[in-house]
Amino acid sequence: MRWNITSVNRTRVFTRLPGAAAKGDKDMITKDMIIGDVISEHPELVRTFFANGMMCIGCPASQGESIEAAAQVHGLDGDALTAALNEALA
Repeated sequence: MRWNITSVNRTRVFTRLPGAAAKGDKDMITKDMIIGDVISEHPELVRTFFANGMMCIGCPASQGESIEAAAQVHGLDGDALTAALNEALA
């Protein structure tokens, strides 16, 4: 199932993405997901973050920063990183 995860006043808000299948759909990573939430749910993806140039997984900012925002800060392509993360989950 695909979810949109955002932080609102330090509270994480989970909303189902439009068109996402309710059951049987495999979890998909989206670039608007918070890095800390992705790592909490899929710790095996740390290697994929590292392999794609995202070395700040332990940084306090990663606990509230989206994949897209962090990619921009580090000069990375957020879409390519998201695709690599989803490929690693396959």
